[in-house]
Amino acid sequence: MNHPLMEFLLPMTQRQIIDRAARRIPKDNRSAFLKHVADQLRPLRDPPDDNTVRHACGHGFTKYGRRI
Repeated sequence: MNHPLMEFLLPMTQRQIIDRAARRIPKDNRSAFLKHVADQLRPLRDPPDDNTVRHACGHGFTKYGRRI
């Protein structure tokens, strides 16, 4: 994970959720996926819970994931 917001503000379990999700995204879309997830989490005032992080990753999957 290379986005500065995610490196410092999120706990380790949430960073692991995002890393695991990013591994399933094609390499050419991975940086866009991480930026999208960071943009989803940035406006939250309180630290997000695990479900909010999973929801942001799921939205990124629909936008940047593999096409069938």
